[in-house]
Amino acid sequence: CTCRKPAPTLMVDAATQLGLDLEGSFAIGDQPRDLESARAAGCRTLVLLGAEQDARLDASIRPARNWDEAQDIVLEALDTA
Repeated sequence: CTCRKPAPTLMVDAATQLGLDLEGSFAIGDQPRDLESARAAGCRTLVLLGAEQDARLDASIRPARNWDEAQDIVLEALDTA
């Protein structure tokens, strides 16, 4: 099914219906398939640490230890945009 991760179909369809800019959006996930889906949809990605993860994260994926840190990373990126 093309609606299951890591396919970006659900994100792309939701963004279209809601009028969202995926390139200006962040997706936060704790699984490799979450990040693959978000990247395929064109989102910036953050990985939430502390859950099961693939240790081979590439440099384009920002790690966050908790939701507060994820929020800080997003707000910092928006301030510099």
